[in-house]
Amino acid sequence: MITKVFPLFNTLYNNILLKITFMNTTTFETGATTHAVNDLILFTDNTRLLAELRDELYKDWATYGTFGTSLLLDRFWPLFTAARKTYIEEFKRQGAGHIIRMSNAEMREYCQLYVDDFKNWKQDHGY
Repeated sequence: MITKVFPLFNTLYNNILLKITFMNTTTFETGATTHAVNDLILFTDNTRLLAELRDELYKDWATYGTFGTSLLLDRFWPLFTAARKTYIEEFKRQGAGHIIRMSNAEMREYCQLYVDDFKNWKQDHGY
C-alpha cells in the first residue's frame, strides 16, 4: 500500500531487495548457486561415463551447431537425468537427499551451467 503512495519508496525498496538477494547468493567453484547443483556438477565431471556423455553432447553441438529451436539447456536434460540417477545409486540414498529434492530451478541451473561452459570445452578440445 505504501508503495502506491510513494513511487520513489517502491524503487528504493526494490533496489534494497535486489542487493539483499545478491548478497545472500553463494557461488561455488563450479558456478552453481546451491549445494545440490554444485555436488551434481562435480560428480558429473569426475565420473567417467557421465563425462563421456557430456563430451558427446558437446561434440554434437560443435559439429552440427545449435540444436534447432529447442532451448540449449534442454539438450542437457539427458545428462542431468543420468547424473542424478547415478548419484542416487552410488550413495544408496544416504547423503543424496539434496539431489533427490532438487527443485526445477536447480535442475535448469545444472543444465544452463553446461551450456555456459561450452566455450571453455571447445578451447580445451581444439574446436
